[in-house]
Amino acid sequence: MTPLQRLVIERVGGRGLTYRDAASQSGGLVTHGTLNNIALGKCHIDGLRHRTRKGIALALDLPQSTVDDAWEKSRTSKPAPFELPKNADRLNTKQRRAVLAVISALLDA
Repeated sequence: MTPLQRLVIERVGGRGLTYRDAASQSGGLVTHGTLNNIALGKCHIDGLRHRTRKGIALALDLPQSTVDDAWEKSRTSKPAPFELPKNADRLNTKQRRAVLAVISALLDA
């Protein structure tokens, strides 16, 4: 879990708010979907603009510097090791080679 992800989860949950409630405090700078995606780890942290980070600060009722610090640490944190889903064991040898080929192509791009 990234520092920004942890901050959003703890701050929204700790204040007893929904992501929609928190987003409504941002003055339209951030949506509840963005907050939810950050919490779920589905948001591209590197792509967060200053305006969005400002909205997150307003939504979480925190200083901008706290959000910026968590964002910066999140950008430099190493992701968790990649694991295939358990049911990937059902793939046959040919399918496994195809998966590895796709991974190799993505890494080479």
